[in-house]
Amino acid sequence: LGADDESIPIRQTLRNLERVVAGGATITVKTYAGANHGLAGGDGRTVPYWDDTIRWLRTERILQ
Repeated sequence: LGADDESIPIRQTLRNLERVVAGGATITVKTYAGANHGLAGGDGRTVPYWDDTIRWLRTERILQ
């Protein structure tokens, strides 16, 4: 999640995710400080979400 997302504010997303967890789902949430909805920082650079996603997929043994 981009912490500076103005399109879909992070507070709203976290509230929705709390309901998912309350329903029994296990989730992993990563927040990127200074990133917007497109996961780009204020300087226009993209945060390393793909690296983090691939690492998570490998950790969960979804991707080899």
